[in-house]
Amino acid sequence: MKHLLSIAGLLLVTALLLSGCKSSKTVQSGRTPDAVPAFDVNAYKNRVVARAARPSALTARLALSLKAGTKEISVNGSLRMQRDDVIQLSLTFLGMEVGRMEFTQHDVLLVDRFNKQYVRVPYNEVDFLQRARLDFDALQALFWNELFVPGESGQPSEILSRFKVSEDGDYVRFLLDDAPQLTYDFQTVKGNGLLDQTTISGKTPGDATKFVGRYGDFADVSGYTFPTRIQFAVEGVRRGNYSLDMTLSRLSTSDKWEKRTEISLKYRQRTVNDIMRQLMSL
Repeated sequence: MKHLLSIAGLLLVTALLLSGCKSSKTVQSGRTPDAVPAFDVNAYKNRVVARAARPSALTARLALSLKAGTKEISVNGSLRMQRDDVIQLSLTFLGMEVGRMEFTQHDVLLVDRFNKQYVRVPYNEVDFLQRARLDFDALQALFWNELFVPGESGQPSEILSRFKVSEDGDYVRFLLDDAPQLTYDFQTVKGNGLLDQTTISGKTPGDATKFVGRYGDFADVSGYTFPTRIQFAVEGVRRGNYSLDMTLSRLSTSDKWEKRTEISLKYRQRTVNDIMRQLMSL
């Protein structure tokens, strides 16, 4: 949950005092400090785009903590992602799968293995996704640690022109404030160009609700840089905050896994709230 920090240095050149060995007169020679080069927005954008390169698939072992208000559960599991196709979160307890979340281009699937029930619904029927206006493309960018523009699925180099870019201490912020209702603020680390926080907040005065994605502990995965610590949180909710805190290990770029979950005829279809209540009661 902590931010990655990097430090930008300021080069100072001091004057040198030279003394003549055989002269009674002191001679002083020096230079004024070199000017600090101006921040090059285009060069930095190119650096962020280069850092955003990702494989087509990624899998990882998962330690997950899910909080909803005052309740919390901690489980293990796995994360599997195929770009532009599916994101799967499998939750296990004592070695058995007890729950699964599957996000595709069209819908969200939540499976409660423990109680043999499930729900499959479009994104606009999932409350905690609707609050932050998150569809599949936005979720994919969040899980893959990327910048995005809501409603657009272009490459980072194609969408960066929409953002206002500014230095903010040790960070560089990419701000998208021309979207209706919401503001999207992406915070990158100036020292390495990595995205370490995404904040989605409302524009309505007095609305304190916001979605925050935090990233840390970056590691090399088959030549790509990827965070091994990810937290998603919905904050400022009257009924209590929601958060999903994930620690990843044994990361791989393998795509040898089933891309869709088959539901047994023995499972009952329920509502999203029913499934979430059951999972939180484990």
